[in-house]
Amino acid sequence: MKPRPPRRDTDVLRRYAAVVVDDPATVAEHAEPVVNALRAGLPAELVGLGDVLTGRAVARAGPRDIVHYDSVGLGTQDAAAAKGESR
Repeated sequence: MKPRPPRRDTDVLRRYAAVVVDDPATVAEHAEPVVNALRAGLPAELVGLGDVLTGRAVARAGPRDIVHYDSVGLGTQDAAAAKGESR
């Protein structure tokens, strides 16, 4: 069996319906998976966590959509994201 090439962050990000982040500007500069995807030319709409939690943005259009959450902020923001997704 031929070995598979290592998976890159950009390969993984292609599968997500949305990329939810705590702060789009900061993540675009500092979160390696997102930075690599943007450098590779992938169209990446970064959806702010606050917008999702307040209903101004929708991260999932259906139950089969997968959302990637990337945080460069505080652990309390991660807890809020988890609570919002569990509803």
